[in-house]
Amino acid sequence: MLEDHLGHLPGKLLGFIYILVFLLAAALTLRSFVAFAESMFMYGFPVSILIIAALIPAFYMLRISLQVYAMVTEIIFLVSLPLLLLIILLALQNSDATNLMPIGYVSLRDLATASTQSFWHLSNLAIILTLAYYSKDRSKIPTTLFKTYIILIIAGFLSVIASIMHLGSDLASRLAFPIFTILRSVSIGFIQNIEVIFISLFLAGTSIGLALYWFMACYTCQEVFKLKDYRPLLGPTAIIIGLFTVQVSPNSGILYLIARNVAPFLFGFFFIVIPLFLATVLLFKPSAGTYQGSGLQADDSSSD
Repeated sequence: MLEDHLGHLPGKLLGFIYILVFLLAAALTLRSFVAFAESMFMYGFPVSILIIAALIPAFYMLRISLQVYAMVTEIIFLVSLPLLLLIILLALQNSDATNLMPIGYVSLRDLATASTQSFWHLSNLAIILTLAYYSKDRSKIPTTLFKTYIILIIAGFLSVIASIMHLGSDLASRLAFPIFTILRSVSIGFIQNIEVIFISLFLAGTSIGLALYWFMACYTCQEVFKLKDYRPLLGPTAIIIGLFTVQVSPNSGILYLIARNVAPFLFGFFFIVIPLFLATVLLFKPSAGTYQGSGLQADDSSSD
């Protein structure tokens, strides 16, 4: 599409930049998990092992097929959502509703900043819609996306409310992972240390998010360089992602600065501004040539 609407050379150049952006997004996703593991439950644990633990499941999902990736994603989502709601309910049992009072005095500027910082994650919808292009039944995609979006909004809202009511607004705002702190203090009857389940799901979710960006990097590379398949690129790009993960932020402080000051603008530009620009171009150029897809449609064995 970039080559069709922007010209051959600008489209190729921008496509190559997209490869680097997707690799960087994969590295930041993996680095976030490493920072969480190092600061919460694996003090001094080798970073390389944590990186490999997230890369291997993502590699095998993409190596087999996108259908497997989609099925694993659905299973993780259906398992993690009820557990998240259970955690929220347990947190509300030992909470104080008066902790919500400071919300009424929050600065509108701070509220707008916080909303903006969260909004850039919606840019991932551009990637989801890219994959949805190859769906066999596209009529169900808008409804599915809308339902998922509403569920995530409700779950996020309840998580914030439970964190503030359980920990207080001051402590909740200072903690990097308030939900994990709540997990350490709640129990289900005689069952304690339920944070192990959360950590396992967090690792699975990290592999899923990592695989999403990883696939897009390989698939974009396939399109830019006119390759037949993206799978041979998984090995070399895994090494690049691992190196990016180590080098992109040597410590959690730099990772926080990148996530706060760089990521919203970088990914917002490439995943929101440019897709909206192309959509606008298509509105005024309905006679533009049809984009010819490649490997994913031809590969029937992967049911993509």
